[in-house]
Amino acid sequence: MTCVPSYKHPVKTNLIDFDHRVNMLRAMIGDSLPNVYVSEIERECRPRTTYELIMCLRSRMQLHETNESFVIVCDAEIMRDILNLNRRHSEELLRSEDVEFCVVLNNNSDNDSDNDDDRVSILTHMNSCDQTISFVTIRNTTRSTHFRNDTTNPETYLPQSVCEYIRENNIVFRV
Repeated sequence: MTCVPSYKHPVKTNLIDFDHRVNMLRAMIGDSLPNVYVSEIERECRPRTTYELIMCLRSRMQLHETNESFVIVCDAEIMRDILNLNRRHSEELLRSEDVEFCVVLNNNSDNDSDNDDDRVSILTHMNSCDQTISFVTIRNTTRSTHFRNDTTNPETYLPQSVCEYIRENNIVFRV
């Protein structure tokens, strides 16, 4: 599995430097996930949309004569936007045979009915596409927003290796 951090997020403007984000991701993965890699391809391709990133990856795969599929991991809101064609290149993503979607449902919700509502909402909109969409609920995860809102106790949210990297590099998070 390859993780591709966003070089320039289409919406968020308060991201820390790309190199730091890549290094923190590598520190988090460490030796504990030997089949997970961090790619810096967005630095080179500079895509504005997920579809443009996939096009760049496809061209790379053609050069290396490999053929793989892509899984876009997103939240329920983004998936609904794609299904409603409210995002750039939504139609192309939905028609792509090598693209699947994995929707992360309400990470820290104790209310399973919220997840059920999201699932039903997405499934209702799927009538017009032939895409594979899977759902996953991950309990007790940390979102970057939690840490940005409380940078005083990084150990509460982040692995030790990432906390050490933050301290060693004097990284300041902007809210």
